[in-house]
Amino acid sequence: MSLTDFQKSLSQKVESLLLSIPDLEDGGFREVVGRRETYLRTTVKTLQHIIEIYIYEDEAGYLLEGGDWTIYEKPDYFSSDELVMSFLKGLRKELK
Repeated sequence: MSLTDFQKSLSQKVESLLLSIPDLEDGGFREVVGRRETYLRTTVKTLQHIIEIYIYEDEAGYLLEGGDWTIYEKPDYFSSDELVMSFLKGLRKELK
């Protein structure tokens, strides 16, 4: 299965964000073939906690310390660009 343009674009933006923040450990995105879709996943270690980042075909989310799940779903935004901007803003806040 191939990745969507949304997944390719957002994963590049997330990688750029991760590179801009010091003291992070990032395992790098890997493709996971699920039952319904292929998605991207990476685990990031900050000084405070561990964050698992998921990028699906048209939405994204992150899991803090295996407990608090935050999802950014397509129906909640007027456009993919708005979803991406909101996701990156929320993720940046958690990474610092």
